[in-house]
Amino acid sequence: MHTKKLQESRAGELRYPIDRDRELIEVGRMAATFDGKNLYYRGPGTFAVAQRLHQANREKAMRHVKQKLVDGEKSSQQDLEYCLLQGGKDTCRHNTDHEDLFRQESFFHYLFGVEEPDCSGLIEVETCRTTLFVPRLPQEFAVWLGTIPSLETFKQKYGVDEVMYSDDLAAELGRLKPQRVHLLEGTNTDSGLTMKADTTVSQVPNQAPTLPRHQHQLVNTQTHCPYRSGSATLAASRSPRTCSTRPCATAGARRLPRRGR
Repeated sequence: MHTKKLQESRAGELRYPIDRDRELIEVGRMAATFDGKNLYYRGPGTFAVAQRLHQANREKAMRHVKQKLVDGEKSSQQDLEYCLLQGGKDTCRHNTDHEDLFRQESFFHYLFGVEEPDCSGLIEVETCRTTLFVPRLPQEFAVWLGTIPSLETFKQKYGVDEVMYSDDLAAELGRLKPQRVHLLEGTNTDSGLTMKADTTVSQVPNQAPTLPRHQHQLVNTQTHCPYRSGSATLAASRSPRTCSTRPCATAGARRLPRRGR
C-alpha cells in the first residue's frame, strides 16, 4: 500500500512530526526491510525510518567532532581526518554452526542504519563523505542466503557515497593517507564493559606505525549526539513506545465490567 493511501486509511492513528521533518520519516506496509526507497522497518504495520535520518545523524556527529577539534586540539581544515567505526560481529552458539540472532552495535546503527553483521564505516570529518565496508561473501553462501547483494545494492539501500569490501579497508586507508583516524573505543558507564576499536588501522600498508589514532573524541560525540535529537528522531523513538503500550490499554479496557452487570 502506498504511503498516501496508508495515510488516508489510518489517518486517525498516525501522528507525523512538523513539515520540515516529514520527508525524513515515511510509513510503509511491506514485508521486506528494503523496497528501493531507503526505508528501514520490520514488517507490515511497523514504523518506517528513511535512511536520510542516519545521514543527518552522521552530519551532526561530524559537526560535533570538528567543534571538539577546534576547541581542544590543534587541527586545520586542510587536515585529512576520518572516523572509523566497526559494526557488530556475527557469532555462533557455543561450538556449533548455529548463528545467534544478530543485533547491530548501537552506535553503528545510529550512524549508518546497517542491519548486516561484520561491516565497518569510514566517514571523512570535513565533508561527511561516507564509505561502507561489507564482508565479501563466497558464492557458496547463495545456497543458504539466496542472491548475495552487490555493492551497488548496499549503496542504494543505505544511502552512502561508496561501498567496498571489508578486505579492502586497509588498502583504502593507505590510499587516502589521512593525517588522523578517530576510532570508537571506550567504556560503557552502565555495564562497565569496554568497546574495542577497529584494528584495521594497524594493518595499513607503510603507515600503521605512524598513523595517529584518537579514541576520546568519537566516543564522546557518539555518547552525547543521540540526546540532542530533532523532531524526526523523537518521532522514531516514540513509535515503539506507543505500540508497546497500546495492547496493555486494550487489555485493561476488556477487563472493565459492562454496566448493569
